[in-house]
Amino acid sequence: MALNRELALAVLHDAGHRVDAASSGPEAIAAVQAERYDLVLMDVQMPGMDGLAATRAIRALPHPCASVPIIAMTASVLPQQVAAFREAGMNDHIGKPFKRAALYAMIDRWTPQELPVPAVTGTLDLSTYREVAAVVGPARMRQLLATLAKELGERFGAEGVLPEREQLAHDAHAMISASGVLGFTEFAMLCREVELACEERRSYAAILGRLHVMRRAVMDEIALLRAA
Repeated sequence: MALNRELALAVLHDAGHRVDAASSGPEAIAAVQAERYDLVLMDVQMPGMDGLAATRAIRALPHPCASVPIIAMTASVLPQQVAAFREAGMNDHIGKPFKRAALYAMIDRWTPQELPVPAVTGTLDLSTYREVAAVVGPARMRQLLATLAKELGERFGAEGVLPEREQLAHDAHAMISASGVLGFTEFAMLCREVELACEERRSYAAILGRLHVMRRAVMDEIALLRAA
């Protein structure tokens, strides 16, 4: 069972999904109450409390997690067994050993394919953001947002300190594409202005101040998008 779990984790991580693992029914019940999940892959055969009992307990909880999609992972797929999964409150099932493509298809079937978008501050082009999210999927989109936030936190130097012209131009150039492709087009255009100011040997103190202000707004927006 541990081997099956490790294989599933590796396959899911490879597809860009964020995954937590529970080794028992009680752990699974506690986990869904502590964190919001898009989907639960429930091993039917677990020591002590099995997957059916854990599913019944989750469905009975007075908590939003009671409605989370639960997919049975099992080597038992006879009609009467599948009926028992449904009766326990499981939404669907996938056989073991599973095929990678079948697992991905099951996840796509039961998880939202469009990321929820919270109220925005004006730094985000929603049409571009949604187009990219539709192509890469929610898990990968959150990963890309995390990467962009990390890059923004490491570039442009500390506020109130003027970086070297060459380094600033390099950082601005790198962020033009990285931010623009995810929909932060206004920030990308400002990065282009900063790059031009550096290339043309113009003063860049004032425009750098504007960039720091917008960088904070973009990073706040990214935090909202990742939490949605």
